[in-house]
Amino acid sequence: MSRKKIILVGNGPNLNRGCEAILRGTLRILGEVFSDPLVENHFFLTGKTREQGVFAARPGISGGILEEPLPDVRPVPRFSPTWLLYQLGRRIGPHDLGYLGCGQAEDAFRARLASADAALQAGGDNYSLDYGFPLKHAVLDRALKSRGIPVILWGASVGPFGAGSRTEKWMIAHFHKNVDLILVREKASLDYLHRVGLGGKSLLTGDPAFVMAPVMPPKKLLEGINPEGAIGVNLSPILHRYGASGNDLQQWANEAGILIRSLHESFDRPILLIPHVIQPGNDDHEFMQEAVLKAGIDPGNVAAVPRNLTAAELKWVISRLDLLIAARTHATIAGFSSHVPTISIGYSLKASGLNQQVFGHRDFLVPVRELSPARLVDVSRRALEQADDIRSHLAGIIPRIQASAFSGGEILKEYLEGRV
Repeated sequence: MSRKKIILVGNGPNLNRGCEAILRGTLRILGEVFSDPLVENHFFLTGKTREQGVFAARPGISGGILEEPLPDVRPVPRFSPTWLLYQLGRRIGPHDLGYLGCGQAEDAFRARLASADAALQAGGDNYSLDYGFPLKHAVLDRALKSRGIPVILWGASVGPFGAGSRTEKWMIAHFHKNVDLILVREKASLDYLHRVGLGGKSLLTGDPAFVMAPVMPPKKLLEGINPEGAIGVNLSPILHRYGASGNDLQQWANEAGILIRSLHESFDRPILLIPHVIQPGNDDHEFMQEAVLKAGIDPGNVAAVPRNLTAAELKWVISRLDLLIAARTHATIAGFSSHVPTISIGYSLKASGLNQQVFGHRDFLVPVRELSPARLVDVSRRALEQADDIRSHLAGIIPRIQASAFSGGEILKEYLEGRV
C-alpha cells in the first residue's frame, strides 16, 4: 500500500489537552496500520486563542507533523450582510442560508486542504448541540467532499439533535451527503445513528485518547507536586452553562470553591488540581485557582499541576492518583485508561455513554445539575472504599476499549483499500 496522506481536521488546539490526547492517540493508531503515513493536523481556533498565537503546551511537542490552524470561519466585517447570514446559520442552523455566510471560509478550506487520501473529523463532541449548531464543521465537510476527499467522523459522539426536529433532519441529510463513514466512541451515539437511519455507515470504536501513552514530566516541572495518594480535581469554567448556577460564572466559581473545600475537609488526603484546558477564556487552571481563593482555602493544602504539562504528562500524573474527579471528558478518559477510580461530572449524554461503556453503570457519574458538596463527597467516599474493585474492573475492560480504538485504524485502512 502506497504512503497515505491523512489529515485531521476540526479538532481544537493542543491548549485543550483533550484535543491533544485525541491527536496523540490517533498518531499511534495510524502508525499501527499504515506504513509511514503522512499526517497533518488542521485545527479550529477561538478568537482569543488565535490572538494569543500559542497553540500547544510546549512548542514542538507533537512529533514533527504539520500543525496549523484552519482559516477563520467567521466572515468580516462584523454586521455586514455576510456576517449576519453566518450568525443566522450558526444559531438556527438547518438551512442553506447559513452556508452563504461561510463562502469565503469554504473557499479557503478548499485551497488549504487540496488533497488527501482521507480527512478525519476529530474532536470528540463537535457533532452535537453542546456548543451550538456545528455549522463550521458542516462547511468544512462540504469543502472536503468537493475536493473528492473522503470524510470520516473519527472516534466521536453524535447528537442527539432533537427528535424529528428540523435540525435533526438537516444533520441527517448532511451526514448522508457529506460524510462517508461515522466511527463513534460510545454505544449511545451508535444507537442514535441507527434510530435516525444512519446505521449503514456507522461503526463503534473507542475514543483514540484511550491509547495515548503516558509520559513522565521533566522533574523541574513537578517541583513541589506529589500525586501519590492524592485526590485529583478537574473543574472547568464552562460548567456554569449547564448547572444550577443560572449561567453565572462567578456563582459557579463560588460553588466550585466550596466543592474543593468539602473534599479537603472530608478526606485526609492531598488535593491536586488538574487543569485539562488552558485556552484563553476557557482556562481550568485560572478558574480553579480563583475558586480556591474564593473558598478561603489555605493554598498550602491544595496544589495545582503546572499549566504547561502536555496531555501525556497529565496522564502520567493522573495515573498516580488515588481518585480523580473530573469534568473534562478526556481527563476522565486519562483516569479510566490508567485504571484510576474516576468520578465524572457530566453535562451531556457523552459522559453518560462513556460511563456506561466503561463501568456498565452510571454510579460514578454526577450530573452537573445534581452536583452538591454532599453528593460529591458521598460518591467519592464510595469510590475510595471500592478502589480495589474499580481498579480490577478497569484492568479488565480498558484493554478491550483500547482494542476497539485500534480497530478504527483497521476500519480506515479497509475503507481506503476498497476505494482503490
